[in-house]
Amino acid sequence: MTGKESCTMDILQQFPAIAEDARMLWERTDHAELSYAAIFDRYGGVKSGVGENRLIGGDNLAVAKTLLAGIRAGTQSAIHLIYMDPPFFTKTDYTSVLRISAENGHPEEIPLTVFSDTWRDVTADAGTGLSRYLTMLAARIIAARELLAESGCLWLH
Repeated sequence: MTGKESCTMDILQQFPAIAEDARMLWERTDHAELSYAAIFDRYGGVKSGVGENRLIGGDNLAVAKTLLAGIRAGTQSAIHLIYMDPPFFTKTDYTSVLRISAENGHPEEIPLTVFSDTWRDVTADAGTGLSRYLTMLAARIIAARELLAESGCLWLH
């Protein structure tokens, strides 16, 4: 068995634990205060107020928990389309440079990590982080399924 086949078998054997960890992560997630960045209606474009087709900013798992509470309370409709574009497990830190004016008039450059697509397992010997990544992804798929209408659709990139 090659190293790649061994890793695949290890993850398959871990999958029941990964699924359970994802379910527990979803259940432990707290509600979020929703911040509506923009709201679109069918005919007039962007408008203010709470309505259909919202674009919401926030931690997606916490936002999902809040939206689900509204669905269960009957104050909100189930969702008809969810598009998910998760990180791709690239094991890379993505950086940018912030340029600010310094007192001497010369711009100062400050490197920033804008997103870290690195995942580390809790166990010291695992190293790859694949199980942690899959737990994160599975928790969000569980959340999405809870939010979908019966005829809803989940698009996973």
